Amino acid sequence: MYFVSTDGVCHQGSANDFSLSATSVDFETTVMNLSRRSATDDEVMYERHQAMWTRGRRINVEQCYCLIPAVPAGGDYETSELAVGSIKAYFLLLREIQS
Repeated sequence: MYFVSTDGVCHQGSANDFSLSATSVDFETTVMNLSRRSATDDEVMYERHQAMWTRGRRINVEQCYCLIPAVPAGGDYETSELAVGSIKAYFLLLREIQS
């Protein structure tokens, strides 16, 4: 996952190993990097996110694109519904499912 701090620095976080690392130093570089296809190695989710963005289903700092149902709850990257939701609520749900 990518997170952009209030000062424009982009961080990449991994839910698999709970790591967080800075990937850019300012907002302009963040936008440039994340708009490239190479910013993700997940072709399916990249295409789905781009389609949501194009249709106007954009996210703000408190939101994320959520899979319903989530993958740990039996969902699938290709067939689960992609929705805009609260990032806090989604992370709490994922934490509960993984516990």
